[in-house]
Amino acid sequence: MIYSDFMLQHFFEPKNVGQFSDQELNVGRSQVGSVHNGAVVIFEIKVIADSIAAAKFKAYGNGPVIAAASFATEWVTAKKIQAAGLLTAQLLIQELAIPQLKISAALLVEDAVKQAIADYVHQSALQFTLSSL
Repeated sequence: MIYSDFMLQHFFEPKNVGQFSDQELNVGRSQVGSVHNGAVVIFEIKVIADSIAAAKFKAYGNGPVIAAASFATEWVTAKKIQAAGLLTAQLLIQELAIPQLKISAALLVEDAVKQAIADYVHQSALQFTLSSL
């Protein structure tokens, strides 16, 4: 299978690998996929003033999974929460030239990003509710 140079760059030199400290505030976290199915992505966002200040990931899977997660961290950083939620599998497929047989990687990463955003929004709502008591 032939991969684009851009995708190979994100695979061989992934950006923003890791996780935020468990004590870090304003972090949205997600974990999608399963080892049984061959791919897992942990995606985290750090939010300051409704903008994503940083994003990190850890992934187990094939090259397109790792490349898509790496690219996604760079794509969402510095975007408002609402704008980051517009990331789609189609965008990942186009930007990285992911082959048709590997589009599940883009779908997995899209889910990971959107679930991390949802987790942050849920936590923010809980904090707001508790602080207003």
